[in-house]
Amino acid sequence: MMLLFRCIRNKQFRLWCAALCCCTLSSNNLCLQAQNRISDYNDIFWMPLNLNIRLNNQWSWNGEYQWRRDNSGRSSQQDLWRTGISVKLGATQQFQLGYAWVRTHPYGDIPIASRGSFSEHRIHQQWMSFWPGQSGNPTWQQRIRLEQRWLNASGFSGPWTFMNRIRVMQRLNIPLKANRWYVYVWDEVFLGFGKNTGQNVFDQNRLAAGFGWDAWKQVKMELGIFQQILQQGRPVGGKNVFQYNTGPMLMMHWKF
Repeated sequence: MMLLFRCIRNKQFRLWCAALCCCTLSSNNLCLQAQNRISDYNDIFWMPLNLNIRLNNQWSWNGEYQWRRDNSGRSSQQDLWRTGISVKLGATQQFQLGYAWVRTHPYGDIPIASRGSFSEHRIHQQWMSFWPGQSGNPTWQQRIRLEQRWLNASGFSGPWTFMNRIRVMQRLNIPLKANRWYVYVWDEVFLGFGKNTGQNVFDQNRLAAGFGWDAWKQVKMELGIFQQILQQGRPVGGKNVFQYNTGPMLMMHWKF
């Protein structure tokens, strides 16, 4: 946790994170040209449901469920439950400590869950920074999340594998002239590190863009197009396996 705080207070580290996300878009194009790989394309549909309850002026509780589907929504991809406690570090910064449970199901031509559905437990430390613009101007958000992951990909009776991962997200919201509507775009890169990282130091990249609507004071909705490029941790036939998952994302957020 102290390592995370030292990193986020370093200006060069924050600039590196921003540059890393921009470079990821270029690296994705290079990935498409690589020959020593297997490509698996899937049509997905994700629906995150978020709940935020303010405990006082500084502390809040967050709950989240993500319904992730494959085959244009007709079959399971993943189920994710996440919770966390957040504290404000000032007017534009926030820290969160949380836990998540994930269930991954077999999907695609070369499933990650090749031996059947498996579970994962995560603990995360997260720092967020906001650059709010004046009324009617764009706003910028950056999120850095460290995850400690325990995966049971070999089945209920098999061993659990511990892995580390860092996630860096950049997000831009652009208000529209119509009241309560806005356009958003965000990109998030995932990098594995430490023991058991294996093939995927680059774990995945997520890119999304769409429209948002502040429906009421406590309710916000977003609908957009989402792309996930994911590298599996094990090669098949000596080749790395890359998934290219694309589809709509519908998000709902309640804040009390």
